[in-house]
Amino acid sequence: MSEENVIPEPELKTYTQEEVDALTTGLKSKNDELLGEKKEANRIAKEHAQAEQATREELAYKDGDLETIRKSSEERYNTRESELLEQLSQRDKLLLGSKTQSSLTDLSADFRNPEIGKRLLASSVDTRLVDGQTVTFYKDGAFETDDISAFKSHLSAQPLFQSLLKGIDLQGGGAAEKKNGGAVNTKLNRTQLAQLANNDPAKYDQYINKKVN
Repeated sequence: MSEENVIPEPELKTYTQEEVDALTTGLKSKNDELLGEKKEANRIAKEHAQAEQATREELAYKDGDLETIRKSSEERYNTRESELLEQLSQRDKLLLGSKTQSSLTDLSADFRNPEIGKRLLASSVDTRLVDGQTVTFYKDGAFETDDISAFKSHLSAQPLFQSLLKGIDLQGGGAAEKKNGGAVNTKLNRTQLAQLANNDPAKYDQYINKKVN
């Protein structure tokens, strides 16, 4: 193939942190704008529907149309009930999420690196409604409890977490990444992964991201 027929590769643009921040801010602003437009459109549609319903009811009262009046009242009641249930659902989600985050913060405070603790335990904490009460459950494998103290005791007895928790002095073992110098290329078991997260969070992130990708 002659040089004239060679298609040059497109030049890859690199972005500075300032440009990335500007793009992120712009996207967030656009997203907020679209959400605002959607809320406004929903509000207008709701007002139109309410006006139409009021007109139908007014005509029905004038004509003595009891069936239309009954159906309209039921429709208004059902609509309001749905709105209230949605509001309660959103409130419950916020409450449950807040309690879950509070429990994660409590648990992660026992870790040498609280941020690593939160990441490791994110899928282990779940707050649910039980008989109208909010109950937080803690799960690790087959072990499950709603007692945070019992869960902390369980974690302190697990080799995976022992090297990550404060106040537990393990002898030997060494850092997993020291075995291969620079980047972590070998497959790590659970204990080695915990040691890596404790000793070098940056390489822990590198290893996790590599597995995901």
